[in-house]
Amino acid sequence: MLYRRHIFFSVLGAALCCIGAFALLFLAGNAFRDLPGLLAGGKVGLALLLRTLWTFLPFALAYAFPLGMVLGVLATIGRMAADGEILALEMAGASRWRIAMAVFVLSCLGCLLSLSTTLFVSPRALYGYRRQLQEFIFQEPQHFLRSGQFVREFPRRILYASGGSEKTLTNLHIWELGPDGAPIAMLRAARGELLPPLPEAALRILLKNGFLENFNGANRSILRFREFSLALTEEQLFPEGKPFQKGIRHMNLFELIAARDSLVPKESDPERRRQNRMTVNFTIQQNLAMAFSVIPLSLIAFHLAARLRRRETALNGLLAILLCLAYYFASVILSWLRDVPAVRPDFLIWIPNGVLLLLATALFLRR
Repeated sequence: MLYRRHIFFSVLGAALCCIGAFALLFLAGNAFRDLPGLLAGGKVGLALLLRTLWTFLPFALAYAFPLGMVLGVLATIGRMAADGEILALEMAGASRWRIAMAVFVLSCLGCLLSLSTTLFVSPRALYGYRRQLQEFIFQEPQHFLRSGQFVREFPRRILYASGGSEKTLTNLHIWELGPDGAPIAMLRAARGELLPPLPEAALRILLKNGFLENFNGANRSILRFREFSLALTEEQLFPEGKPFQKGIRHMNLFELIAARDSLVPKESDPERRRQNRMTVNFTIQQNLAMAFSVIPLSLIAFHLAARLRRRETALNGLLAILLCLAYYFASVILSWLRDVPAVRPDFLIWIPNGVLLLLATALFLRR
């Protein structure tokens, strides 16, 4: 019993440190991806930015849980195996499964905590983060024009510039989208200069050497210009009036269950209703599967650490990342089938967990 308690708390301490480290990495990645305009423009205080990232923290924890647990198990059990503690326990009569019982109990507790985070806390955190981000865009839209990235924060427009600086964009493309999301017009300019906003124009760009192409069915037209001043009001940038709409990814479990029938009117196409129900069911099962993955990943990590007997943090970290990346890669591939209800993607999303669980069982039985 004493060795199980020792393993339990040793793995727990290492896992908590690793989960916190990975969560901070996810936070930093999102900060560099979503907030460079605000950071460079200095329009938003550091305290507000930190509060916005703090709102995103529970969502980052949902993805950091499996990685942190796996690395915590690899680091702790690898150190114990390298020091001969695992071998000493086995020589004393303890089976590999009895030694791993502490890891199994801890992974079950981690699974329950990950379930609550993934199903309830994480969607709310993502919604709050995106809503705050869209509020920033609503107030300072010109600071979100980034070179080398597709800017999709505006509901009816997509912007892209291949290069430029803080005030100048080169090879600028602006697509205007219709209600169905299909492009209806494209504006392209070799150079665009950001102008200070006015009360009647939230976004102003001076475009040079470009053309405007209209995709209006058979009446396609192209208008070329040497210089054109583009001025967009807040109503044109945000036609819906609200800066952010709540989507399926931002709903908790109870909201998703209620949304299976409410998102599509009853009088609509039955195929569309079936597709909507499958999308919601897939989202629920995907969240459940990701939370459950903590258990088989931890058991496989225990066996690998006991076999390799390595205490090096870099090697253990590489193994943890490769193991979790393999799981995430398989889940992403299966998520491509979410729009094909006939193959039941809500069941297929559990295949990676099943494979990992069978692999973990086979490793322990082989021992």
